[in-house]
Amino acid sequence: MLTLAKDSRDIFIVESDKKNRSEIEDTFRHKNHWNFSYFPDLNGLVSGGKGEKPMVIIIDIQHFGLEENNNFNIGNIEKIKNSFPDTEILVFADPELEAMAAACLPLGALDYIIVNPHQFIKLEYELLWLEGVLEERKESRNFIRKLIILLVFMAFLIALMVVLYEMGYLKEGTDPNILMGV
Repeated sequence: MLTLAKDSRDIFIVESDKKNRSEIEDTFRHKNHWNFSYFPDLNGLVSGGKGEKPMVIIIDIQHFGLEENNNFNIGNIEKIKNSFPDTEILVFADPELEAMAAACLPLGALDYIIVNPHQFIKLEYELLWLEGVLEERKESRNFIRKLIILLVFMAFLIALMVVLYEMGYLKEGTDPNILMGV
């Protein structure tokens, strides 16, 4: 089976803990089509990521940033969604913060991951799943674009036939094979 090389995918991570950053890098180094960009806080994300369209933004709410004194406000999810409306958001949380992580879902987060020994396996599955969803969306948009082009072309042909009929070049009962050029 032939597999095509994947497009490069940007992943923004709001993470102030340098140890966690290096752990993510070490874990996903073999995934060379994922480009990780780290931001220590929400302000850095919004200002540093302007004009970019990452595949996903990952927020580690237990180490959210020193400027916020490690306090995470779920309203921050709405701020991020406003700054990056077409980007999915994943939330990392310690088990004791699961309720807060779940509260982020109705505000725009795609999912949350509870920090445990298998967190990076779940993250990898989430990222691979999201790539598949984004590829399907892209294929759907391409299909719709092609369908619209076909419909416009067909409307043009019908309009042309009406004009030719009105001008007397086509008579009622004209053999369709003549129209098709057969």
